[in-house]
Amino acid sequence: MKQYCRYCRNACLNDDELAYCSYKDEMLDGPALRRLNHCKGFRFCEIDVLTQTRTYQPRVAKPPAPSPEDFGQQTLF
Repeated sequence: MKQYCRYCRNACLNDDELAYCSYKDEMLDGPALRRLNHCKGFRFCEIDVLTQTRTYQPRVAKPPAPSPEDFGQQTLF
């Protein structure tokens, strides 16, 4: 699962685009909240810090690409 500070229980909204991280003990701005991270203190929460709603929607896996044989084409290998 990918980690974002905006979906972490350690983040607390301070201003419109500013949040406090209790694990790192620092303030995070909007772009830092939306950036992918690998924080050891990440604890998942479905509620988005920025909008205060349950907006987390995991992405659906893409279907596999069709093979050339499915289109009636010949392969050179």
